[in-house]
Amino acid sequence: MLSVEINNNQINIKTKNIYLKNLKPIIFYPGQTYNVLDQVAHGEWRIKEINGENIVFCDNFVYYIKEENDMVLLKGEYVNDTDECLKEVMSFDVLNCEWDCPITNAVYNVPVCYNGSSFVDMESPVKKTRLSKNESVGGADFIVFNDENENKIVFGACTFYEYFTHVNVNQNGYLISSVLTETKNIAPKEKICSDYICIYSTKDDYYQAVDKYTKKVAELMGVKQVKQSLFGYCTWYYYGPNISEQSVLKDLEQVKKHKEIPYQLFQIDDGWFKCRGEFSENEKFSSMQNLSKKIKDSGLIPGIWVSPHAVSKDSDIYKNHKDWLVKTANGDVHPACALDFSHPEVKKWLYDLFFKLTKEYGYEYIKVDLIAPVMCAGKYYDAHFNSLKNYRESMRIIRQAVGQNVFILACTAPIMASVGLADGVRTSVDIFERYSSLLDVFSRSLNRCYLNDNLLVNDPDCVLIRKKENEDEECFRNCIRNDSEIQTYLTAILATGGPIIHSDKLSLLSKEQLDLINSLSINNKYAKCKNFIDESIPSWLDFGRYGEVEVVAFINWGENQTKEFILDKKGYVFDCWGKEFYGYSNGDMKISVCAHCVKLLNVCNGQDIIPLGCEKKLLPKFSAEVIKDGKLKLEKLRSCGGVYVLSHDKLRADNCDIKEISKNVYLVKSLTKNSDYVIIEKANRG
Repeated sequence: MLSVEINNNQINIKTKNIYLKNLKPIIFYPGQTYNVLDQVAHGEWRIKEINGENIVFCDNFVYYIKEENDMVLLKGEYVNDTDECLKEVMSFDVLNCEWDCPITNAVYNVPVCYNGSSFVDMESPVKKTRLSKNESVGGADFIVFNDENENKIVFGACTFYEYFTHVNVNQNGYLISSVLTETKNIAPKEKICSDYICIYSTKDDYYQAVDKYTKKVAELMGVKQVKQSLFGYCTWYYYGPNISEQSVLKDLEQVKKHKEIPYQLFQIDDGWFKCRGEFSENEKFSSMQNLSKKIKDSGLIPGIWVSPHAVSKDSDIYKNHKDWLVKTANGDVHPACALDFSHPEVKKWLYDLFFKLTKEYGYEYIKVDLIAPVMCAGKYYDAHFNSLKNYRESMRIIRQAVGQNVFILACTAPIMASVGLADGVRTSVDIFERYSSLLDVFSRSLNRCYLNDNLLVNDPDCVLIRKKENEDEECFRNCIRNDSEIQTYLTAILATGGPIIHSDKLSLLSKEQLDLINSLSINNKYAKCKNFIDESIPSWLDFGRYGEVEVVAFINWGENQTKEFILDKKGYVFDCWGKEFYGYSNGDMKISVCAHCVKLLNVCNGQDIIPLGCEKKLLPKFSAEVIKDGKLKLEKLRSCGGVYVLSHDKLRADNCDIKEISKNVYLVKSLTKNSDYVIIEKANRG
């Protein structure tokens, strides 16, 4: 039960699991001689309750405080009650307060900064810190910290409508939540309001705590359902911007040819239009509408790349409509050449563009890119706009134009500010040529898997299978990863629970490499890290249970030494990459993993005949059922090729090929093309 008390003109908040002491707000703005001035609360704090919400107010600040599902939600409002304009206000500390015990460690997102705007996007590192005495750490959007009483606390913004929010915690228990006002001028009597801030405390683990938080964000930001991930092809990582209509059609033919790979999407990336601001075909393309139709006629979803948030200086908009662009404080065009989506004519231009691409041309998947670098703390047509509101308005218009059925991927975008408008968001930096890029990608995307359940599809970037021998003169990026590193890469992609977007030249790949692509799957559970707080890049990954099979991956991200893991699950252990049976684990099996390598293990239990794993899929895609007399029925065999099973006795079956590949391990395949199941039994029965 929420209790809001005022003692000695100090605000305290109590619930069953939360105790916040001495809440106070502060406004910061620059003085005339490089100093920083502030406005603090003045007058007596008073309190009233309206419809279950506690309204705590003084002469110049108001708090709105309520409790929902064991979570405290709070937002603040400031009114300039002076006779002077507060110029270039830097930030509004919605609350400075004290947690009721010291803080031990924290997980947080480091913000990126562009043009005076600061937020979390795909470039933002995820930091995990054990706090030393008096140490402070902080980031953007939200932070999860542990206290000395072994509570997990989520603290941060849970709506993203007003301003970007930063949060800070100190080992001694001090909490700060700041609204970044982007040098806004606040006139006399003018008000500014924060977004809702959430404080949630639990004894559960990190994933459960963040799940509770993201459910609340989804509710408040209007997310009805997270869309399904897609299995697709993208032109970018092979050709870069050097695509042509001919190259696109050749790759489309290859995608159509390889029907064994479950492609759903074909996405044309950068390189098809004249310049930013003029999204019509360049000289290399005759008709983007006809291309979309050809993709759709091939049974695939047509996808396209577009970057509508800024314009080139060669564009008609820059030459003839400079009033459409965000301005600096003195009224000049901002160097970012960013579009001002509070301007009525820009709104219409954006709507018409995306209506054309989707309703007229037929594209059903839109990758909206190059957003963060042109976010601006500038001067807008609507004086109440800022970089967050400009971004949200652009995405609102795009969604209105394309409808609910088109998939919108936001790339280089503010992650949490995309909630409720985009369907997916890139959560990591670009995947580049070397092994080291895997560290950059998965230190971000594997630490942001929480998005998948409640908010957005977590896109960890494209899948690249190729090596040097699979490239020609058209290749934009030359890959040098070896086989073990590619296995690590693909396992980590699966662990994100996100889409599979492939970006190689299919005609240059071997059958074995094509089989690798086919071994991947979408819409599986994301893998949870056993030691999440301690691992900067998750390496002990639990994919959960698939029927009677539990799936675990151990990744050695290191450079040199072999790393030992302890498999703490009981059961028969099968290595999915090596197709090797390791025997029975009593919950203490040692697994050695070389540097840059992975072990993807199925842990299986049962009697008589025990299914171990798939021949052609990395994750278990079959179902197994023990029927009378110890017979085993295996279903859903078409996509997985065959199933590896363990039996200490010889096996037999009708319409089935059974081959012993090692002692007591058999590969079972159906011999009937039209049958999706087999029934096997011990050869010595009856």
